[in-house]
Amino acid sequence: MHFSGLTYDTEGPYYTFNKSWEHVFECADDEKEYLIVRGKYGLDLVQAYIIHFLNTPGIETNSGLHLMAQRVEKLISLMETM
Repeated sequence: MHFSGLTYDTEGPYYTFNKSWEHVFECADDEKEYLIVRGKYGLDLVQAYIIHFLNTPGIETNSGLHLMAQRVEKLISLMETM
């Protein structure tokens, strides 16, 4: 649900990306293992969402690309520990 909208609001593309990201990935550590799933509503959808926003004009404003990279690095670390 949170990774399906590809339009961003007036706050900018990173704000929209981050809001969705926090809704999904900001949870208790013991719940995070349930987030690493494949399939239509799993990491494939997250990957498509990341790629979309990486190519969105204006994402680089206010260090948006750097902040996205930090989010992706945390996801990779989570995947490696699961």
